[in-house]
Formats: sequence, C-alpha cells, structure tokens
Amino acid sequence: MIEELLANPMVGYIVAGAMIITQLVKGFVDERFYPLISFVIGAGLTFVVFGFSVSMVLPAIIVGGAGSGIYDIVKKTIINR
Repeated sequence: MIEELLANPMVGYIVAGAMIITQLVKGFVDERFYPLISFVIGAGLTFVVFGFSVSMVLPAIIVGGAGSGIYDIVKKTIINR
C-alpha cells in the first residue's frame, strides 16, 4: 500500500502544495512554526486526496515530512546564500 501511494505522481503535487501554502501563510505566523505548518498541511492534504484510514497514517507522515524537509533544505541552501 505504501509503495503504491508513494509511486503515485499526486504525492509530488501534495508536497508542492504544502510548500506553496506555507509560503502564503508566512505573514501570519512566526517563522519557527513554518516546518510544522508544512508538515501538517502535507499530511492533511494526503488524507484529503487519498482518504482517511489507518493504513494512510504512515504515508501521510512520510508525505508531510517530505514537505517540511524540502522547505528546510530550500531555506538553508537557496535563501541563505
């Protein structure tokens, strides 16, 4: 189940969507909460797109973590050049 989900191209759009929404809320929340917001949005979008079930919890955590991890990598490598 996890392999099928992570091979789905929709996961890339969820991660990108989580990053975009995180960028949109920048003016409303403190900077230290950006990775947490990205994680919650990524996990939430995974549940919305693929449905909420017990078998979706681990993939949602993986996708949410990818969204917050990518945010941190971009922040540290591109923004602070």
